Amino acid sequence: MAFCGHVKIDENNNIVKFPIFGDDLRKAYPNVVFEADISNETFSKYNIYPVYEESYTCNHENQKYTHATVPVLVNNVWTIKVTVEDCTAEEILHREYGKDMASGKPYVTFEKWKKEKED
Repeated sequence: MAFCGHVKIDENNNIVKFPIFGDDLRKAYPNVVFEADISNETFSKYNIYPVYEESYTCNHENQKYTHATVPVLVNNVWTIKVTVEDCTAEEILHREYGKDMASGKPYVTFEKWKKEKED
């Protein structure tokens, strides 16, 4: 699971702030000296915990993924859920044949051009 940041929670595991950064902690406690890279152990003393991205598999040719914007507690780990879904035919076509952003003219991706050239 990939690290995604930190979440501050209250005593009932309700999210107070996400994401929260070391500078937020320093501003909230200006009289406390924190290490340059605040450890998870130090963060946890202030009810701030690491958040990790949920493991997922995605076939980027015909699927797309989205990340939740708010973490959830899964097996005592704050986790950003990931949803994988199939692309529409239009989305797949757009991946293969797009439009140049500057001119608006259609273009073919290198992979598609190479495949057509080989055929």
